Amino acid sequence: MLNVMIVEDSDFVRAILRNLLLDIGGIALSGEYVAAPAAISALRVNPPDVVLLDIQLEQGSGMDVMNVVRNEHSDVKVIVVSNSPEEAIRTSYLAAGAYRFYDKSFEIRSLRKKLARLAFPETDVEDIC
Repeated sequence: MLNVMIVEDSDFVRAILRNLLLDIGGIALSGEYVAAPAAISALRVNPPDVVLLDIQLEQGSGMDVMNVVRNEHSDVKVIVVSNSPEEAIRTSYLAAGAYRFYDKSFEIRSLRKKLARLAFPETDVEDIC
């Protein structure tokens, strides 16, 4: 079972991501957080396999969370899901260690496929998605 944490300040987007995870199956939601400090505390106590991370958060930024993952839990995959697809932002998160970066307005299907591959590495993703 793949453990996934959602770190997203928008209630609407968190609901979309939660439903996406439930729809794929084989994924356990380890927590949902809107603020960087709460997400960081949870990461330190119970690191997930994957973090779905927005770049704009309450009380901090996605980069605050990225830095903790990179320095303390380098085996955790961070998938950035943002409405800020500017190349400079994408490049900075990938350089900081993000596993993938998706534009949540246009790339949810690609995100779904990537999560399905992570949850079911031995299965044809087309059978799931």
